[in-house]
Amino acid sequence: MYRRHARPLRKVPVFAALAAATLFMAAPRDAEARPDTRTFTCAQAKDLVTRSGAITLTTGPATYERFVAHRGQCLRMEITQPAYAPTQDVPQCFIGLRCVPITIRKQYD
Repeated sequence: MYRRHARPLRKVPVFAALAAATLFMAAPRDAEARPDTRTFTCAQAKDLVTRSGAITLTTGPATYERFVAHRGQCLRMEITQPAYAPTQDVPQCFIGLRCVPITIRKQYD
């Protein structure tokens, strides 16, 4: 009589190893810290935003914000507003723009 062995159990460690390898490869390798505006001069922070086009910067102990150099870095239904952040030499330095949603006010008859 032919006897079937439980072969799927042998595949479990291989499957687990492949799953772990896939997760490991999908994880970010080097998580870079966001640049902190408080470590730059006002001119350096402005230059960083201009060169990057769009960048997320740390602005305080637990705060961060996305700054853009021009409207082209915003979504279609967004406009730009001036953005200020603390730097080494200026408490509220204009370093670029921020994207904000367009608000449409409806007029009712």
